[in-house]
Amino acid sequence: MYIAFCALSLAIFCELSLSHPDPFNFKPVHLFIFFSTLFTYNYHRLVYLKLAYRLNYLLVMMAFIFTVASFLSFNGPSKYLSFVLGLVCLAYPLKLYQGKSLRSIPYFKTALIAIVWAFAVVILPQLSHGHSAQYLFNNEQILFWFFFVMLFVFAEAFAFDIRDINNDRNTGLITLANSLGLQRSRVLNFLFFLLMAIGTLFSPLPQLWQSPIIWSLLLTLFTGAALAVNINKERSKLYYSVGMESILIMPLIIFILTQLFLT
Repeated sequence: MYIAFCALSLAIFCELSLSHPDPFNFKPVHLFIFFSTLFTYNYHRLVYLKLAYRLNYLLVMMAFIFTVASFLSFNGPSKYLSFVLGLVCLAYPLKLYQGKSLRSIPYFKTALIAIVWAFAVVILPQLSHGHSAQYLFNNEQILFWFFFVMLFVFAEAFAFDIRDINNDRNTGLITLANSLGLQRSRVLNFLFFLLMAIGTLFSPLPQLWQSPIIWSLLLTLFTGAALAVNINKERSKLYYSVGMESILIMPLIIFILTQLFLT
């Protein structure tokens, strides 16, 4: 459930940066992002583990109902995009061709996750607000957020690839992390966050240096870089599930704190 809150918080943060009026007034698209993420991650858990607690089945059923209910309220473009994303998420763990799944395509797993998140968190809310595809592609701020979220989620998910190096090798899953090895992957993950922080300084965000948005991003990225450089085989599951996953929710938390105490 925590990852669903992370997805929702990242979507709200992107809307705040794009000056969307009252993003905290939850709309169907917010419910869709939350419950579709909750459904997807629990559905994948059921497929991978083959065995789960009754709570997992209950969460999948509840999340599916709320996902469909929010989907039905969408306009046409939002339905098309969410339908495609839904198909990808459903197909992701399934062995569809010669015993292979989308997840098992070499070097594709983490990139696909990042692309789906970018479309769901950035593009889907804008379509649901009535913006056309042409408007989105011509808006440099929306394009910035699309590519930022894609790279941001890739860097966060790459940390989990580093954690799973031995397991992925044992199961024959080819990822960038298990090809590079622990040390080089850790350095590369650190550079991902560092380069994103540098790139953010040249972003098209309005009033760049005065904006709490930029400082929220920078603090989050530096935290991600610090966590990435300290990855090792002895780190507990909490280091990843609480530490690394928390960077997805950090931008919104930092933004809210700055608004409460610095304004």
